Amino acid sequence: MQKVLSRTFSSGATKKKIPMTAGIEYIGGEPTLVKDTRDVELRGIKLKGRSSDLPAMIFFPDIMDTAENWLSYFLNAPNSILNYRDVYIVYPRNFGSSDWCDHVAAEPAEDIADDIERFMYTNKLTMATMAGHGFGAKNAMLVGLYKPHLVTGILAYDYAPQDYTYFRAAKTYQSVLKSVKDIQGLSRMSFDRFSDHLEDLVQNPKLRSLLEQNFVLKKNGQRGMKFNLDFILHRFSDLVNWKMNYGIFGGRTRFIFPEYSEFVFLNSNTLSMMKICVQNGGLHQDINSLPCYKNDNPEENHWIYEQPDLISEASFRTMDFLTKLDGVHVLLKNKAELTEKIPIPTIRLERADQVGGLHVPSHFHHNWRFSDNPSLK
Repeated sequence: MQKVLSRTFSSGATKKKIPMTAGIEYIGGEPTLVKDTRDVELRGIKLKGRSSDLPAMIFFPDIMDTAENWLSYFLNAPNSILNYRDVYIVYPRNFGSSDWCDHVAAEPAEDIADDIERFMYTNKLTMATMAGHGFGAKNAMLVGLYKPHLVTGILAYDYAPQDYTYFRAAKTYQSVLKSVKDIQGLSRMSFDRFSDHLEDLVQNPKLRSLLEQNFVLKKNGQRGMKFNLDFILHRFSDLVNWKMNYGIFGGRTRFIFPEYSEFVFLNSNTLSMMKICVQNGGLHQDINSLPCYKNDNPEENHWIYEQPDLISEASFRTMDFLTKLDGVHVLLKNKAELTEKIPIPTIRLERADQVGGLHVPSHFHHNWRFSDNPSLK
């Protein structure tokens, strides 16, 4: 009998209690400030899929968001992503439980991609679907651009590959972070007093909630933010900018966003999706807007995991991508090609839940690099 745990966590202005199964594993360790960029270790949460030997999805939350907040999305009853993927909800460097590093490379995007490559090697992942929300989706896309051999496909929730420096979404984040930086005596401040300060400084209740989640007691007995605030403000443009020299991605992608969004505008942003992702099939194929049935407030719709109608729509679009388009190689068009002659090792694995078919990932041994099967070496 599977052991069921529960954890209470903040999401928005309220607290939710959701079931946690024994398949949920925290990738442990405390964030450490390291000098050498090659020493950065990424951490987060691993959600074990509902059957054995599943391909992996690596997912990045938005700026200031927490991995725990996304449990309500991936563990939602109608959401069947865990039938097809093991999900790693991972913080990039300088955020959450991942290591901090003040090193600035000539191109910071290369450091992000290198971090993910080390993370995958440490966790014995040959390839993975890259996914992210908001500016977390930028990290997913950078891995696809710099390390295409590690990526089977890219999922971007409420994001477009463009420069957000002067967009309201990015300016709001920057303003909020500056407000926190300007709070005097932060390291000795009680949680209640910090919360009172936020009431005066931050208008958006969701962003206040995220900042409260990130205000933690550290090993030295002082309080502070669970992200590298000084460095993030210093290099904020690197987080929100998109450079044309990043290149193009030749694999399959899917962009999913609320139709009322601060991050994606149908009349302009979708062009950048098609320019950067050359296999993009356009609106209603690889570009999916989600109808907002109950709330059209763009500041609230961004947080997909807080609205049941958006959870349902986003998970449906996600599953459509994972089962039909997310390939095993950057040049594959769709899963139909798996049934044809392919120059890569394949084995047939029977799933414990009896879910199968011609085009499910079980046909291809996704983790051939770390498999014990001698026929795959």
